[in-house]
Formats: sequence, C-alpha cells, structure tokens
Amino acid sequence: MSDLYVKEPSNLFRVKHKIITHPMARWKKPPTQEQPQLAVHTVTLTPDVVEILQRLSRDATDFLGRTVSSSAIVRALVRQIDQQGPPAADALFLVVEQEMKGGRLWGKKK
Repeated sequence: MSDLYVKEPSNLFRVKHKIITHPMARWKKPPTQEQPQLAVHTVTLTPDVVEILQRLSRDATDFLGRTVSSSAIVRALVRQIDQQGPPAADALFLVVEQEMKGGRLWGKKK
C-alpha cells in the first residue's frame, strides 16, 4: 500500500488506497468436434495435373485467407462430384475414358 496525500483548502487528509485486480475473463472454447480420421493414399499425377492442383491450392488459399493443401482440394473435388450426383459422375467417367484412350492405363480390365 502506498500513501497518497490530498490537500483540501483547510485540511490535509491522509488517504490510503489499494489496487485490486481480478483475473481477466476468458472466452470459453466450444467443445471440439471429433475430426474424421484421414487415410493416406498415393496418387500418381502427370506434371500438368500437378500444376493445376497447385494453382487450385494457391487460388483457394487466396480466396479463404489461410493455407489450403492439395489434399484438401482433392477431398473437396471428390465430395463435390458426389454431391452433384450421377450427371457429374458420368462427366467424370468420360474424362477418365479419354485418359485411358490416350494411353494411360492403370489397373486391370474387367
């Protein structure tokens, strides 16, 4: 404690004061949601597709204001095709067919 003297016209008062502090209030974090487990898969990409994937990742990073990985882009693309239903899936299958006709064959023929 320190002493503080306040002078009034006719009297001299001695005033003692304390500084009282209280813990600061903190925001309570909402309970974290369980994150789905991720499975690691190896993907073989051509250089032009790697370039497209990197560009999409950069564009998403600029758009969202935080880093977006190539894996996040691939997951979003898969979900987007799934949500759009059969017409989008059929369009995807046609692109896969073009790639196969172009000489890129992976897997075995049924």
